[in-house]
Amino acid sequence: ERQVIEWCRQIMGFPESASGLIVSGTSMATIIALKIARDQRIADARNSGTLPGLTGYASEQAHSCIGRAFDLLGIGSDSLRKIPCDESFKMNVQELNATIDKDNDNGLTPFVIIGTAGSVNVGAIDSLDSLADTASVRNLWFHVDGAFGATAILCPEIKPLLKGLERADSLGFDFHKWLHVNYDAGCVLVRSKEKHLESFSGRPE
Repeated sequence: ERQVIEWCRQIMGFPESASGLIVSGTSMATIIALKIARDQRIADARNSGTLPGLTGYASEQAHSCIGRAFDLLGIGSDSLRKIPCDESFKMNVQELNATIDKDNDNGLTPFVIIGTAGSVNVGAIDSLDSLADTASVRNLWFHVDGAFGATAILCPEIKPLLKGLERADSLGFDFHKWLHVNYDAGCVLVRSKEKHLESFSGRPE
């Protein structure tokens, strides 16, 4: 498992400080990644619970597992803002920024931007570099749902479309799609192994 994760880290351009897990698929990878994102925004969320008002952002073309992850993590699926897309079915970055500004003005707490690398309906890839810029400027976690398209980074013709994927704080993708693994298997990569450990470590008796 560690060797496969190391290969994936190198393929996706993540730093040596990254960590990861083999999971059942990108739906589970999304839950893991968003839990880490939540814990980074809300101090002691593991013990005290999630405060109301957290908001996250994904395109209208984003996979339904993201809303389910918000539900399962106690954030609430209504807290996921579905940002309109442009004519190429990519998230409209201008609309994204306007929505974040509105939520800030209303006293809410933005915590994550979720980019899509290969949408289910049309295979659209968000402008990941622009989303990474926005997340960096606003101090938000940047997650990429690459279930369908992340492994296309191995294709020289498609790799330029995925520019910015390597800047993600976390990434979920599947082995059972383009990599042709014949059973459900996915991977979550996390840029900071320390933050990954913070969210899941425990010291039982």
